[in-house]
Amino acid sequence: MLRVTMDDVMPHQVPGVSVDEIPEDYAPTVGAMTRMRGHTPSGDPDRAAAIIVAAVRRENPPSHLLLGVNAVDMSLAYAQSQLAEATAWEKVSRSADAAEPYPAPFPLDV
Repeated sequence: MLRVTMDDVMPHQVPGVSVDEIPEDYAPTVGAMTRMRGHTPSGDPDRAAAIIVAAVRRENPPSHLLLGVNAVDMSLAYAQSQLAEATAWEKVSRSADAAEPYPAPFPLDV
């Protein structure tokens, strides 16, 4: 049986740095992007840890566990764009098999 404690899943504490703070070395890059986007970290590390622990204890844990609104929104948008592209190119993709009609029309460039 898998036994996990909060100490196992909580990030190591770095003195003087909280989860919401960007370390000084990263301020010119990560900090600039964060300010440009007007983003304030909204994640809750305790909740994330509890979700991870509960998820890995399930009989069928997810292969990709998305945590947070941004992760879900971005992942869904990407998955939907991939599905749309695969659908648009389906006939061309299938035409690579010998038993499928060939040549297949390419989708329109838009």
